[in-house]
Amino acid sequence: MESKELAYFDQLKTTLGKVVSARFPGAPADIRQLSGADLHRFQEDLMEQTQGRVSEKWFYTHIKPLHNERLPRIDVLNLLSRYAGYESWPAFRDAHAVAIAELGEASSISAPSRRSGVYLLAAPLLLALAALIWLGVSRKEESHTICFSDAILGTQIRDTSLRAWQLIEGESPLLLQADSNGCVMVSRATELVKVAVQLPYYQADTLVRRWKEIGMAETFSLRPDDFAGMLRFFSEWTPEDRFRRKAQLQQMISPQARIIRMHPDGINGVEMYNKEEFIRFLMIFGQSSLEVVETQYADGLLSYLRFMVIKE
Repeated sequence: MESKELAYFDQLKTTLGKVVSARFPGAPADIRQLSGADLHRFQEDLMEQTQGRVSEKWFYTHIKPLHNERLPRIDVLNLLSRYAGYESWPAFRDAHAVAIAELGEASSISAPSRRSGVYLLAAPLLLALAALIWLGVSRKEESHTICFSDAILGTQIRDTSLRAWQLIEGESPLLLQADSNGCVMVSRATELVKVAVQLPYYQADTLVRRWKEIGMAETFSLRPDDFAGMLRFFSEWTPEDRFRRKAQLQQMISPQARIIRMHPDGINGVEMYNKEEFIRFLMIFGQSSLEVVETQYADGLLSYLRFMVIKE
């Protein structure tokens, strides 16, 4: 009975991954692979959609494992089921009862009852597998390295916190791991290569190239995020700067801007500010160390900001 319940929970995690990747383009379809920033976005969205939350510790205890040994509390299962679009955990189980039952029946079929069919299929399957292996070995995989530079200074950006995804039509975005030089490697999936890039204090951008036009190595320029860079140095304010900085903020932020403060400990949830509230916050806590997580712009003005206060 317990293993069947855990099978339902595995299905819930799969469903949640699809929901999160659909709501946040660029987030992995496997919820277990959420990065820190994506996890914070998921926590915030969960709060907005269900008025409930899960801590980062809970996430790493129950969602990250490939196999769970026990179920979370029923109240949390109800919460996650509602986020996935179901009325409750029992409703989610009822909706997936047939699929879980079929999975259990398939795994319970004994080896002798299947043996004759397996033997009949074994020879052609083995031949096909051998052919695929031979083709994979005989053909060298094509790949390209992409590095990044500052569009203003022209210097290479060697930041390993850079996040990049190869976008392949019909598939979930493929997360690319930056090396020690802040470069990523893309493999040939289609003739058109698309790579979405995010880096703190730079504007998010997407590289689009035809495969034949990419060299073995390419440098892609990223434009600095002026507003994020401005916030980065707010800790250096002097009293004389206060009114000048306030005027600059008024000019840079949209009146309809959505501004969200995240808490690094993941315990205190999030806070939302409008334009005037955020400027007032900066005027009071100007000596705080701010970390900009995400920005978006509309008509040249900041329309969305997600940030954290590291030290007050």
